[in-house]
Amino acid sequence: MSPHATIHWMGFRKDASRGSVWGWFTQTGKRTEPIPTYGNPDEVVQPRCHVFWGSIGKKLHIEEVELTFAFLETVKDKKKNYRQVDSAKIISRWGKVFDEEFSMYLLMLVMKG
Repeated sequence: MSPHATIHWMGFRKDASRGSVWGWFTQTGKRTEPIPTYGNPDEVVQPRCHVFWGSIGKKLHIEEVELTFAFLETVKDKKKNYRQVDSAKIISRWGKVFDEEFSMYLLMLVMKG
């Protein structure tokens, strides 16, 4: 795994193919919890995190989202449908596709700042 990302949760669900994965991560050293909003929530810029999902062995999808309390509720809902797994175990099954997509996305994040 890359030293530039910290995977906070990764889940696996068996489906018709090899299985599906859903998880989220933050850049190493970035805030890992939402900022409580007192007053006007539009004035507070929430930290960002990144969600990834896909079928093992196929294309990986990654999306940047705000790390809010609503997002953490979504994670709780996902935990009902996905079984938490060791990320290294799943990534090794995924193969080169995961490594390439994840590395390119992290390179873009590092360059973006």
